[in-house]
Amino acid sequence: MKKIFSGFAVTCIALMFIGCGGGATNVDKTPLCPEVSVVKVQESKTVVPDSPVVRVNEPVMFDFDSDVIRDDQIPNISNVAEIMKDNSDVVLKLEGYASIEGAKKYNLGLSERRAKSVKNTLVDFGISSDRISTIGMGETTQFGEELSLNRRVLILYIK
Repeated sequence: MKKIFSGFAVTCIALMFIGCGGGATNVDKTPLCPEVSVVKVQESKTVVPDSPVVRVNEPVMFDFDSDVIRDDQIPNISNVAEIMKDNSDVVLKLEGYASIEGAKKYNLGLSERRAKSVKNTLVDFGISSDRISTIGMGETTQFGEELSLNRRVLILYIK
């Protein structure tokens, strides 16, 4: 997802320099490009305003059959907490996922526990639990052939 936002930001910047930012128009005088604003909220992380849902941070990754937050994932969650503190109008939706190993019902419960683990850690960082919703998605979406890529919680910012 980081690549999508980075590519989007690069495209916007490129369009500004090649005509859109300069008021270029079609033959019928309509603008060639709509006005797009991009707000930088964290180093190498961008949010597109006026979008109801924007995924910003990298997902929180988990070990096999675990809902325990790994030490290497704490900085990511800390960054999310800082963004939340700086943007009081934003709420989070945490979507937990699991790989296809194991029974579907078990994986659904595991994905819910993963999302709740991230929520609890954010609450420990000082974010109100009222601003965070969680949902377990089980193995409904696979993010890659490597099974470890599917053991994650996606962080969705909602305005």
